[in-house]
Amino acid sequence: MFKKIFISTIIFMMVIGLMGNAYSQQKASGVTELKFTSTVPDVSGLGRGQKAWIEKCERDAGGKLKIIPYWSNSLFKPREIFRGALDGQADLCYWVTSIELGLMPLNSVFLLPMMGWPSLWAQTTIYPKILEKFPQVKAEFRGLMTYGISPITPGHISTVKKLVRVPSDLKGMKITPATEEIAKMVIAAGGAPVNLVVSDWYTSLEKGVTEGFINAFGAKMAFKIMELLRFHTLANPGGFSMNPHLILINPENWKRIPPDIQKVLKDNEQFYIEQCINGVVGEEKAALAYAEKHGHTIVSLTPDEMKLWQKLAQPIHDEWISKNASKGGKEIYAEIKRLISEYKGK
Repeated sequence: MFKKIFISTIIFMMVIGLMGNAYSQQKASGVTELKFTSTVPDVSGLGRGQKAWIEKCERDAGGKLKIIPYWSNSLFKPREIFRGALDGQADLCYWVTSIELGLMPLNSVFLLPMMGWPSLWAQTTIYPKILEKFPQVKAEFRGLMTYGISPITPGHISTVKKLVRVPSDLKGMKITPATEEIAKMVIAAGGAPVNLVVSDWYTSLEKGVTEGFINAFGAKMAFKIMELLRFHTLANPGGFSMNPHLILINPENWKRIPPDIQKVLKDNEQFYIEQCINGVVGEEKAALAYAEKHGHTIVSLTPDEMKLWQKLAQPIHDEWISKNASKGGKEIYAEIKRLISEYKGK
């Protein structure tokens, strides 16, 4: 019995020793390895932007940093990302705030339709200011750090059989919205929202399960549905909505990153934002170029048509304010609108 215990103890100590050696070798190499998870493929416009950021961070770290990317949800499914960040399973987690319904009720103010965003840079500038001014908005991230906040390109209407210019044109139509907030707008116009997983987008259009999408052009291009969508309505400059996206960082994971590598990441945050914006804008341009080349109908809403959509969306805004009144919803909404107005005046 004693001999068995002795042998087991020796084996256990050998395993611990090997683990210690592996850890020492990792430390001795001087290379910090970080896991980065993304929902997009590296060949997409956004993916190429994220890849450029990874390469620049590694160069700036002088060989002391290795960021290991997991593209196309290969590490987490979309609805596992937030939990994965909380648990520290990855160090840098790309996140879109609209992925999980109800997870961030206050942050969902940025998903409201027809907010009047003057540009992608406006939302990029305003979102961090709201997080700083309203602790209750920041608290919904549950202690996670945010990095590189910017929006995906505006969502516009694309349909199969007919052009949509005013809300009444949506009456009776089956439309796949990008967010719950856009779904409410479709219902208000008399349409029927059809929620689909991306893998079903193409076949659902072919079979008539849905007749159109309100989403960013990059998404429509990435999943090859642009060839089926022949009519496009642009609500420039802010679209029918703009969805924020960012990187989530577990603070405990961050503490384990050496200070010099932390500095490299901080110094490259603006570069990350620029690459993301360039990537999604490039995707939109490619989609519109495809539409023009293939004879699609593309129109931009007139100011009078925009007012009709804004009027349609206002009750959705009012509902959000009322629902979040006890958490300062009225003040949060008013501050965002003030900052939007201020940004437009620059």
